[in-house]
Amino acid sequence: MKRFRTRLFNGLALWSLLLCIATIFLWITSYFSQLDINWAGNSVSWELVISRGEMSFSRVKWASPIPTNNLGWNLSGVAPRSLPDQLQSLTGVIGHFRFRAFGFAFFTLHRLTVFNGRQFLWPCWALALLAALTPVVWMIRKRQRSKPGHCMVCGYDLRATPDRCPECGSVPATANNSK
Repeated sequence: MKRFRTRLFNGLALWSLLLCIATIFLWITSYFSQLDINWAGNSVSWELVISRGEMSFSRVKWASPIPTNNLGWNLSGVAPRSLPDQLQSLTGVIGHFRFRAFGFAFFTLHRLTVFNGRQFLWPCWALALLAALTPVVWMIRKRQRSKPGHCMVCGYDLRATPDRCPECGSVPATANNSK
């Protein structure tokens, strides 16, 4: 069971590292071009916007069906604009900031008979920092595990049983070389 948990954690650390690298790449490119990825169904649309070091995720529920030419996945890149400034122009007309602090924001969109939605904003650095936590923990655990006289797989103390690890069953490299 411990080997499974170790492999699961290693896999999560790898995915987290890839997410961190992708976020940093999108963070840098967001200053040159705004990336807008959206999906529209019959009555619901989802959108991810990355611009000027900020990310926005929104869901809008439409009262009437969306025209069929806009259904499915859409991708567009335009000149970067500040996302909170775009939402600030909607404040009072169709939107309202529910929360806004430290680059994070929660915004509601509402027009009585047309649509109803929510939008979350966060800075790219926050996602990159969150995604970097698991690989950092993985590196710390790897450094702690490589102590002399301990199992390289699980970190168990092998002073009493130098030939085979009683915890995971692996044979240490020093035991292989001595035979």
